[in-house]
Amino acid sequence: MKRNLIRHYIRGNAGVLLITWLLFNTTYALSFAYIPTYIKMTGGNTYDVGLTYALGTLALALTLPLGGYLTDRLGRRFVINLCTWIIAILTFPFIYAPAWYYITIYYVLNMFFSFHQPALMAILADSLPRDRVVSGFLFTSILPTLPMVVLMPVGGLIISTYGLTGFKLAFLISGILAVVAAVIRTIYIRETMTTGNAATVITLTEAYRSLIITMRGISGRVRSLLLSALLISMAASPMTSIAQVYGIYVMNLSPTQWGELMSLALIITIALTSYLSLRPRLNEDRLIMLLITSSIAVNAIALIPGPTPFIIYAVAYQVTNTIVLTALQGMITKSVPMEVRGRMSSAYIMLQLLGQSLGNYLIASLYGFNKTVLFIIPLTILMVNLIVIRERFNP
Repeated sequence: MKRNLIRHYIRGNAGVLLITWLLFNTTYALSFAYIPTYIKMTGGNTYDVGLTYALGTLALALTLPLGGYLTDRLGRRFVINLCTWIIAILTFPFIYAPAWYYITIYYVLNMFFSFHQPALMAILADSLPRDRVVSGFLFTSILPTLPMVVLMPVGGLIISTYGLTGFKLAFLISGILAVVAAVIRTIYIRETMTTGNAATVITLTEAYRSLIITMRGISGRVRSLLLSALLISMAASPMTSIAQVYGIYVMNLSPTQWGELMSLALIITIALTSYLSLRPRLNEDRLIMLLITSSIAVNAIALIPGPTPFIIYAVAYQVTNTIVLTALQGMITKSVPMEVRGRMSSAYIMLQLLGQSLGNYLIASLYGFNKTVLFIIPLTILMVNLIVIRERFNP
């Protein structure tokens, strides 16, 4: 039975996404994961790190409604191939960064043209049986992270050994791998939806209007899931940026050691999601509540002085964030009709990114006054989220 379940996740479009996500995760492990350190090495400070991530997530959030609308109007394949080629090409400029704000500009541009994410989620949901969408999202989000288990420490070692030259080499390799992924998607991705007139001119205003209309028609439960995604993303924002700075510059971890912690988190995440995705029945509401409660606990542990509580926090919080956000996305996508999945996926990702942007900016602004805001603010947000969603969930 488990073999039949796995077959759904590795054939057709799902298999193409698995392979290309594997390549993109390799590029992330070698280079993009260490952008906070890259900014610090080129003259930036902690506030500049938070600002870069805030601007990047905001740029993507603004274009996501267009991506979702194009996904439902012109088809999944067109949007996926267009954006994949653009972001592959935009990887190469990171090689040249004489000052930190060059990295900010490159990162914002890369995020701006990543509005194909709703198309990726929609084509994956279209290609899976409805009762396997959530478990399929978990499986296909985690399996491609396997290279990161090894390559996160390798990326950290390259940077620790060669400094800025190591960053240039890492982004060169990343750009080449991204182009390979773009070629694979162009050849093998298959459309899953009958589209209308592709020649129709579509405006950003029309895309936003359509998204608003779609949001009005969703159920109260889906609204609760979207709100939860916003709050969890806001609380989780330090893990992609400021937590790395705290670990390296306050806890005196090397980039290699940080990479090893993230690899450990990936191993645990892969084990847990593999177990969850292969279960015949999955109580999704209970899973979400358990993960949020666990996130509250690890942020509380991080307030204890010393490197050991921080290490527990860094590993455990990465695990809970990855699983809960992936599960929420699957629950939302399967709860709406196929013809609006692109727009609903864009709404989910937009709220997720807005949460990250707000969280990064808020914590970066207060970090200089008291570094414990890195844990106190997420702890508070998660407790509010737990209270808000209890009424809509049936654990």
